[in-house]
Amino acid sequence: MEKQVLKVKILNNNKQILANYGQNLLDLLRKEGYNIASYCGGTGQCGKCYVEVDGEKELSCSYKICKDISVKVFEEENIVAFSDIELADKYSGGELNLAIDIGTTVISIAVLEKGQTKPVELISVNNPQIKYGIDVISRISYAVKGGQKRLEDALISTLNDKICDISKKYGNAKISLVAVAANTVMLHCLFKEDIAPLGTFPYTPKFLNFRKESGKKLGFECVDEVVALPGINSFVGADVLSGLSILPKPSKGKYNMLIDLGTNAELVIFGNDTYLSTSSSAGPCFEGGHISCGMTATKGAIYSFSQKGSIVDCKVIESDSIESGNIKNGVLPKGLCGTGVIDVIASLYDRGIIDKTGALKDGQNSYTLMRGIHLTQQDIRTYQLAKAAIRAGINILIEEMLITEKNIETVFLSGGISSKISIDSAVKSTLIPASFYGKTQSIPNSSMLGLLNYLLTEKYLDSKEKIYYLDLASHPRFQQYFIHHINFA
Repeated sequence: MEKQVLKVKILNNNKQILANYGQNLLDLLRKEGYNIASYCGGTGQCGKCYVEVDGEKELSCSYKICKDISVKVFEEENIVAFSDIELADKYSGGELNLAIDIGTTVISIAVLEKGQTKPVELISVNNPQIKYGIDVISRISYAVKGGQKRLEDALISTLNDKICDISKKYGNAKISLVAVAANTVMLHCLFKEDIAPLGTFPYTPKFLNFRKESGKKLGFECVDEVVALPGINSFVGADVLSGLSILPKPSKGKYNMLIDLGTNAELVIFGNDTYLSTSSSAGPCFEGGHISCGMTATKGAIYSFSQKGSIVDCKVIESDSIESGNIKNGVLPKGLCGTGVIDVIASLYDRGIIDKTGALKDGQNSYTLMRGIHLTQQDIRTYQLAKAAIRAGINILIEEMLITEKNIETVFLSGGISSKISIDSAVKSTLIPASFYGKTQSIPNSSMLGLLNYLLTEKYLDSKEKIYYLDLASHPRFQQYFIHHINFA
C-alpha cells in the first residue's frame, strides 16, 4: 500500500509542501530549509522547537503528521557575537586571509588583508548545527544515529557560502589562506573524520595535530588552503590552544588561569613553562539551554540585569544584525541568555530571595522577574550544577599545581558570554571564587585573537609538549568539591 500523502501549509510564506503520513514535522521542516532550534537534538526536552499547528502550540520534534495541517514556523534568529577587536581603516585591494573560529553556537570570521595587521571586517553567523543540538554531546549523539553527514554538510555549506560572499564583496578578491580553530568535534566535522569515538570511553580523537588541506578538497570553492591549529585533548580543543598563545605569562612565582565558559567549560592554569588543562561538563545553561525562559543571545534576550528595591535595570539585545552586534534598550524582553541568568541568580541571592542552598524563599517553585519572564526552582538547580562543576575544576587545578588561590595573578574569562559577563555577578553567584574579584578580566574571543596572531606570525603556542590534561571525572576529589560548591555559601 502506498503511503498517504498529506499537505502541510506554511503560514509564514503561504507555501505548501507535501508530507508522508506519520512523518516527523521537525524533520520535514528542516528538509525544506527552515532553521528550527532544537537544542536537545530532537528528544523533546528543551522545548525550543515549538511551532503552531492549526493554531495550537506543538513541539515539532514530537509531532507526527497524520492529516493536512497549517503550520506557523518560528525560526532561530541570529545570535549576537561581541568583540572588541580593532579594525583597519580601509581595504586596499589585496589578497585576503581569513581567521575562522568555529564555536558550538556562533562562527566568527575575521577578514585580514595580506600585509595588514588589523582585520578589515568581523563577521559572525550562527553555527547551522545548532538545530541538531545546542552542545557537542547532543551532536555526537546525532552523528552516531546516522546524522554525521548532515552535520558536515550544514557546517561546510554555510562556511563556503559565507567565504564566497566575502570574496565577492571585496571585488572577487583571492583568499589565499583560511586559519581555523575550534573544539575537537567541530574540527572532526570540518575534516570529515568520524566523531563517534569522541562520544564513548576512552574518547579517542582521530587527530589532534596541526592540519593542512586544500580548500577545494574540503568543499570551499574560493579558498586556496585551509589550516587548523592543533588541539590539546578530546575535550580541550584548538580554540583553547589558540587563545593561550596570546595570553601574557604571569610574574615569577605566580600563575594565570584561563576559564572558557560554555557547555563544555575548559580551564587551564599556567606558569612560565607549564600548562595544566581540564574540561568540565557545565551543561548548556550558559547558552540559555535547560532554563525555562532561557534563550541564546538573540533579539529580545536579557543580557544584563540588576535590581535595587523596586527599581530594575534590564538591558536587552535589540538588534538581530550579527555583523553590527548592535546593543540598545527598548525592545521588550523575551527571555534570559547566559549572562542574564548569572545576573538574575546573583541578584536573587544577594537580596535573600534564594538562600545558600539555592531554595526560593517561602517554598516557592518560581520567581517572576517581570511579565512573561520567570526563574524556576529547577532553573536555579541547573545553574548550581553548572557552576559547581566549574568550581570543582578550579579547585583541582590549583591543588594539582601545589599552590593556593593567592598565587593566581590574573584570571581570563573567555567564551561566547564573556564580553557581557558581570564579574560582580560571577562572584556573587559563586561561579568564580571571591578571591578572583579584582584580578579577573574578560577576553571576548581569545581564540580569534590567537588565529589573527597566527596569520601574522605563523606561530601558535609552541610548548604543546608541556600542556598536560587532567581528567576531572576520574579525579578522586571531584565529587567532594562538586558537592561542596553546589551551595551558594
